[in-house]
Amino acid sequence: MPHKFNRRQLFAAGMVAAMTGHNGGYAADTARRLNSQLDGLLAQHETTLPAAQVEAAQALRAQAAQLLTRKMGPRALASVRQTAARSAAVEAAAGTFIWSDAESLTATAAANSLAVRAGDWPCVAFCCGVTSVIYRYAGHTPLAVRWAQTAAAQVPAGHPARATMAMHEARALAELPERNERQMRRVLDGAIDHAYNLPGDLIGTPGVNFDLVSPVEVEYGATIAYLRGRQSHAASQYFDSVAASIDVCAGPGKRAMLRVEQAISDALYGRMELDRSCALVGEALDIDPSWSGSLNLRLDEWVGRVGRHVGVREVRDTVGRIRAWQRAA
Repeated sequence: MPHKFNRRQLFAAGMVAAMTGHNGGYAADTARRLNSQLDGLLAQHETTLPAAQVEAAQALRAQAAQLLTRKMGPRALASVRQTAARSAAVEAAAGTFIWSDAESLTATAAANSLAVRAGDWPCVAFCCGVTSVIYRYAGHTPLAVRWAQTAAAQVPAGHPARATMAMHEARALAELPERNERQMRRVLDGAIDHAYNLPGDLIGTPGVNFDLVSPVEVEYGATIAYLRGRQSHAASQYFDSVAASIDVCAGPGKRAMLRVEQAISDALYGRMELDRSCALVGEALDIDPSWSGSLNLRLDEWVGRVGRHVGVREVRDTVGRIRAWQRAA
C-alpha cells in the first residue's frame, strides 16, 4: 500500500533527525545529501523494478519528511520540500505498475499536494501526467486527455518538461474513439521540435525527468502515439531509429513495450504481417521477462487482435508463450 513507512525507513529517518536536531549546518548538508540520493534514484529508474523503486522512494520520502520537522534555513527548506515531493512522485509513478488504479490515484494526488506546497511546478506537471497515464490504461480516455492538457499547462512553454507532457496528451488523443489526427500531429510535431531545439544542458536520458527532456523518449512517445492512432506510415518514420536508440539507453520496459505496440499495429493488417508481429512479441518477452501491468494489458490486446489467426502455428506458439509468461508472474 502507498504512503506507509516500514521500520527500516523510519530508522533511517530517525538517524536524519539525530544528525540535524542541533545544528542548522547539518540540516543543509543533509538536504544536499537527500537531493543527491534523489538524483541517484532517477538515474537508476530505467533499470530498477517498480517494487524496488517504490521502496527506495518511500525511504527517501521518509527521511525528507522527518527532516522537515527540524529548523533550517529557507534554501535548505525549499530543497527538502522539493525532494519530498519528487520522491513521492517517483513512488507514485512506480506504484502504477503494482497497485490498483485507486491506490495509484491516491498516491499521485498526495505527491501533487507536496509538489504544490513546494512550488515545484515541473513536479506538479509530472503528477498530472501520471494521473493521465492511469486513466488512459483504465480506459477513461477523455479524462486522460484532460489531465494531460492540465499537465502541459503547469510548465512554461520553454520548459523542457513541456515536451514530455505533450507526449501524454498525444498518446491520450490517439486512444480517443473519435480521433483528431490533425490535433495529435500538431502536438507531436511541436513536442519533437521543442525537444531537439533545447540547449545541451537541458537534455536528459529516458526515464523520469523533472527538469530535463530526452529527445529519444519524446520520439518513443510519438511512435507509440502514431501506432495507437493507426497512422502506421507516420510511425514507420520513427520505429527503426527509435528502437535502436531505446535499446541503447532505456530500460527493458520501454524496449519491450515499443515492440508490442508495433506488433499490435502489424496485427491489424492480417496474415501479411503476422510473422513480424509474432517475432516482435517474442522479442518483447525475451527483453522483459518480469511482469508489468501495462505490458500485460497490451499483450492481452495483441492476443485479441490475432484471435482469428489462431490456426497459424506462429500465432498459436506466441500466444502460448504469453500465457506462460502471465502464469509465471
